Amino acid sequence: MKKLILLTIAILGFLQLSAQQHKNVFFNMHDMEARCIEKTYGVPYHISMAVSALETGWGQSKLYREKNNPFGLRNADGTYKKFDSVLEGWIYFGKLVSSAKRYEPLKHCTNYRDYAITLAKCGYNTERPEWAGEVIRIILANKKKLRIET
Repeated sequence: MKKLILLTIAILGFLQLSAQQHKNVFFNMHDMEARCIEKTYGVPYHISMAVSALETGWGQSKLYREKNNPFGLRNADGTYKKFDSVLEGWIYFGKLVSSAKRYEPLKHCTNYRDYAITLAKCGYNTERPEWAGEVIRIILANKKKLRIET
């Protein structure tokens, strides 16, 4: 019994390390895109990283892998958008959030909490009422990687 418990603890430790490795790879892979989106379109770095992490399961989702869709973006008919590259998806997100009329209230946000809540209220994700809280939790859990202060 004691060996089984130790083996279970070891496996759980390995899985946790693996999950953290996915996060590190995700942050490293998309650092440039998030910085470009912030500089070009004014979408905060930590917001775009957290939204993409949530929408793609840290880059593990089928939608991300098969459609190069880093933000769960949809077409007018409700189907998921397909991009030629992941970078194209990042650029589309930046343009959408910075220029679509429904997202104008984001221009008045002064911190990541307000931004996430307002993004949800503007209709970015209408399927999960807890969506903004999930984005905020990702930011809080990864504030060192995202280089922010709470």
